[in-house]
Amino acid sequence: MKHFNKLLSIGVIVAIIFSSVPVPVSAQVSAQKNKQDYQIEDNKDSRIVTGKTTEGAYEFNYNKITNEITYSLYSNTNNELISSNTVDIDDFASSESEPENSAISSRASTTNESTYSNWEYTITHGTTNSYELRSPGPGLFDTYYFNTRMWVGYNDAYIYRFINAVEEINTIEGVIVASLGLSVVLAGVSIVLSGGLAAPFWGAYIAALTADSTAIGLGFALDSQCNIASANYWDTFYHQY
Repeated sequence: MKHFNKLLSIGVIVAIIFSSVPVPVSAQVSAQKNKQDYQIEDNKDSRIVTGKTTEGAYEFNYNKITNEITYSLYSNTNNELISSNTVDIDDFASSESEPENSAISSRASTTNESTYSNWEYTITHGTTNSYELRSPGPGLFDTYYFNTRMWVGYNDAYIYRFINAVEEINTIEGVIVASLGLSVVLAGVSIVLSGGLAAPFWGAYIAALTADSTAIGLGFALDSQCNIASANYWDTFYHQY
């Protein structure tokens, strides 16, 4: 859901999720499951989330006054700083417009899905469908991609799992945008692009911005689906047909 003429539908998403349908159980479970994996220090000026993974010890430091968030990654062995990046969330407030919309078009004989995280696909329908799989590129709206066809028993499971993960990412992102704002999501994507990230990223990032357990759970769910998309993107890449 990378593109802004789609934002009109976000109100519908919010209405459905927060009125008629309970919050996804997976998001609630994710929040509880990962709660013990990070620590929070909260005061009137800042909210700091710290944790440790096999990749390193991470810290998200959210400045409530300036609306800036600093992500830092430290070595597990000697606590040396590996990387650090500060992002002003307000810098992305002007990004409240997007390029083209994800769509299903029988006229163009294509099915397309785009996400803010840049895990995306396009299916060109024909006698034999062609699948373009896209992964995050160097810029905010950039992607790497390759094309393949499906061969049952060879790469079909990877392709289907990638497509399902992209659809899940799209849905989760829509809810996060509706509840926290697009600038929060785009600021997070920009930090991802800076590299040197320790998983889980989205869950801890959102935990630094809000105490809302549902939003945090959605962050961890987004982490999970991005990991699934990544794994099956590369599995498909090495099983092109």
